[in-house]
Amino acid sequence: MYWIWITGAQNESQACIHGQPEVIERLDIEFDNGLPITIEVPHIEIIVEPEYEGIYTDNLIAMGVPGLVFNQKLSDVISGAGVDNIEYFPVSVKIASTGKLITGYQIANVVGRIDCIDPASELQRDDLGDIRFIDHLILDHSKIHGMLIFRLAEYLPLVVVHDRVKQAIENVGITGIDFYLPEKLVL
Repeated sequence: MYWIWITGAQNESQACIHGQPEVIERLDIEFDNGLPITIEVPHIEIIVEPEYEGIYTDNLIAMGVPGLVFNQKLSDVISGAGVDNIEYFPVSVKIASTGKLITGYQIANVVGRIDCIDPASELQRDDLGDIRFIDHLILDHSKIHGMLIFRLAEYLPLVVVHDRVKQAIENVGITGIDFYLPEKLVL
């Protein structure tokens, strides 16, 4: 069984980071296209403006950061579940109001993308054929070949995880992630 990983707040007190870090913008680095990073990535600093401060979850809500941002606890859980196709790039989270740095987070680049949307899915596409909305998503499991985590090739913002990964994450109470059955996902 496979699930869709959605980064999201479980309550309003959780921090939500907006804006793209300068180094990512300057170097035009993409951590969300399912491909390995082929350049040397300098240290990345993510700045949290006062209006977005709050509780820092294991999986941070980081709009503007192209990729997942999570802590060592979450990367250890994922690794322990057998995942070996994620590249990690350390980041510091800087609280703008105090200058305090929070370390131990990293951008996670999920390497691997699979074209596995079943034709029976209900999708709305634009004039170029790109997916704009998902009303009912069905995955063709015969194309997944046992991958534990990957990006959906036809819609790269979506990360798909095997039930083993989902269970490992839920068993230790990781925060900042919701999982949806593909059939129940509406975007």
